[in-house]
Amino acid sequence: MVPNELYISGVDIRYLTLLLSFIATGFAIYIAILNYKLFKKSLRISENSHQISKDSLRISEDSHQISKGLLSINATSLDVSKKAFEITSQARITDTVLHFNNRFGSILDKEIGTENDKWSEDMFWERFWGLQQEQYVFWKWGLIPNDLYAFWLLRRNRDFESGLDKPSIVPTSYKLSFEKQKIKNRQFNDSNEFFSFFDKIHEAPRTNAESKIKEIVEKEEKRLIKDDRKKS
Repeated sequence: MVPNELYISGVDIRYLTLLLSFIATGFAIYIAILNYKLFKKSLRISENSHQISKDSLRISEDSHQISKGLLSINATSLDVSKKAFEITSQARITDTVLHFNNRFGSILDKEIGTENDKWSEDMFWERFWGLQQEQYVFWKWGLIPNDLYAFWLLRRNRDFESGLDKPSIVPTSYKLSFEKQKIKNRQFNDSNEFFSFFDKIHEAPRTNAESKIKEIVEKEEKRLIKDDRKKS
């Protein structure tokens, strides 16, 4: 006969204990399985996150490479644009120089006289000094190189002293026509600037006129740049 203390409400405590033990064990196993599944899920999430990080890094590297490529393309485009601008500028300079060379030649070749197909001396000097003022303006715009313009001005320096090399023109008429044009155009600021510049060219000493005229041209260029900065 089993003692009464081993029973509760007619149920054997040993069976009840064993049952509770099984339940507890089963619950523990269930919890362990859940934890294992959670661990696997967390591990998978971690692997996915790692893969995403790797993909993001690769995308970032690709973006960086693309940016470098675009930068290189932009640099190339800028270089091409710069070259095109230089070529265009050089072409404009060449056209300008050829234009003035042809103009100067046609003026010097024009015959002086009273016939209808000839120029009077006053007309000749009007055209001559008009051309000189145009050359000065185009030089200011950067369309005539300094060295070439200094060479042209060296000729004017000699013309002032010896007269223009044209048989039908009196040697002294160069100086006289210059002063006449200066008086005629003195009300115009641009003309005053031109004639003031030419006064310096004419006054350059003959012994070292070439170097002196180059110096005058450089100083005038610096003055013009300084004036432009003040205006802006």
